[in-house]
Amino acid sequence: MSTFSKDLSVLVQLVEILRDVDGEMPMQMAHCLLCVALRPGLTMQDLCEMTGLSQSSSSRNIQTLGEWHRFGKPGYNLVQAVDDPVDTRRKIMFLTPKGKQVLKRLLSTLRGEAVTEIDLPNPKDVIGQRRAARRASATGA
Repeated sequence: MSTFSKDLSVLVQLVEILRDVDGEMPMQMAHCLLCVALRPGLTMQDLCEMTGLSQSSSSRNIQTLGEWHRFGKPGYNLVQAVDDPVDTRRKIMFLTPKGKQVLKRLLSTLRGEAVTEIDLPNPKDVIGQRRAARRASATGA
């Protein structure tokens, strides 16, 4: 099998992993998922800048990737959005344990070897750092 064929085979396998989540997952939703994996703790504004999607499209995709879809149906539970301690009007996003499992499958397929651990920051640590930064800026430290 040529390198070209092997590479295309891996790409097909990556798409199949995402299709295991939902056989009709839109590419923009997959893009949002990968951006959250790439930058844990990003804000919706960050996501819009990274993907080129509008605020409303980004929000809809994150809702579907989250616990509950916007129509009250269960979502994919791959992403969690929590209040940003710096500005509670904003949400910051992280992968859920299920989202991390999907990421491990994608990386295992891409690397051709089992990925058992991924080095993502703990959401509680990121939130704590953001709180500390907010306190420091409020006190002028």
